[in-house]
Amino acid sequence: MPIIKLNNGDDYLFQEDNSPVHKAGKVQLFMKSAGIKVLKWPPKSPDLNIVEDVWKILSDAVYDRPPFLNKCSLLQKINEIIRDINESKRHVILNLYANIRTRLCKVLLRKGGLFNK
Repeated sequence: MPIIKLNNGDDYLFQEDNSPVHKAGKVQLFMKSAGIKVLKWPPKSPDLNIVEDVWKILSDAVYDRPPFLNKCSLLQKINEIIRDINESKRHVILNLYANIRTRLCKVLLRKGGLFNK
């Protein structure tokens, strides 16, 4: 959320898929209490959801090392990686946003079918 607010202030819609985890009561309560507006999004649309790409960037960096011994060291590494992404790889995420229109067009050309990114 800090990255979204940094780029957009409060003028944004949060996109998520219809995963049961995202629809859990606690998650819905958090979103509402934090004032997060959620974009209505059809299920099974991973091609258009750049968060999957962002998760890959994060998980590749987190697990490119020996296993973590405890939760604290894992959280510390995640925070370091997020800082690194913000400082040196922000252009990668901004490029993902810039290419959403291309992804939409590919889905339209395939009449809703899947495509390779």
